[in-house]
Amino acid sequence: MVESIISQQITGKAAQTVYRRLKELAGGIKPECLVRCRIEDMQKCGMSLRKAGYIRDLSEKVASRTFDLESIRTLDDEKLIEKLVSLKGIGRWTAEMLMIFSLERSDILSYNDLAIFRGLQMLYGLADISKEEFAKIKERYSPYASIASFYLWDLANANNQ
Repeated sequence: MVESIISQQITGKAAQTVYRRLKELAGGIKPECLVRCRIEDMQKCGMSLRKAGYIRDLSEKVASRTFDLESIRTLDDEKLIEKLVSLKGIGRWTAEMLMIFSLERSDILSYNDLAIFRGLQMLYGLADISKEEFAKIKERYSPYASIASFYLWDLANANNQ
């Protein structure tokens, strides 16, 4: 989750650099390591003060077991999204990406992902896609919408090159 917070709205290379610096500062990306770091020191790793605060808040919640990382694995997709977005710095898109890449959920197609949206527009020849249309499309891909996400990202990226 820390990596997801760091990587919001910055390039992948910049995110890797910030992550590496934070790992060096804290002695690891574990809650017990991160709670010992001052927010100002985290910021010096190259992230905004706000992101540093989000990471500190998340670390405190996980370390104190206020937020249990193991119990969330058993939640259904919508309950899991609710739980994740209750954390500072985690919006719906970030929650959905965590579900695909970290929790290996198989049925995630994000309406809030620009590349997925572009891929769907190209695939179906649509100028715009309403939430209702998107829900119908996702239903067609269910229960493997996450796999469709990968193909749609590829389609959108191939068209941009």
